[in-house]
Amino acid sequence: MSINFDNVNVYERLLRVCKLFAVHPLSSIESEEFFRLLVAQYVKQGDLDDFEEWVSEQLLVYFKYVKHKPRWLQDPEWPFSNGLPMIFVGQFDIDPLELPNSTSLFHDATSIYVFIGNKSLPVAIMQQY
Repeated sequence: MSINFDNVNVYERLLRVCKLFAVHPLSSIESEEFFRLLVAQYVKQGDLDDFEEWVSEQLLVYFKYVKHKPRWLQDPEWPFSNGLPMIFVGQFDIDPLELPNSTSLFHDATSIYVFIGNKSLPVAIMQQY
């Protein structure tokens, strides 16, 4: 058996590990490409015994954050730049009930996520509600 992203057993194991890291391999085209290339690098082709541990080690290397990983309100949407995951800087949580004068910018709780590029200049700001 070859270890590939399209194998159901491999994909289920990958999802299990990714959930712990607040990432999702199919959140974007860039994410899917990154994870396909990552899984293809697994050297013990045909042997899944150490696959989850290996993926965990790889995610620690690639998915970086300043203080803590994002607390997504919805599915993870980690952005990428130049084929690599961006670095999570932080998030701002907005509760519409706490806005002054009872004016509401958002109808539900909202989080704004800030990411910076890894060895590159882009900044990504994302919003979930």
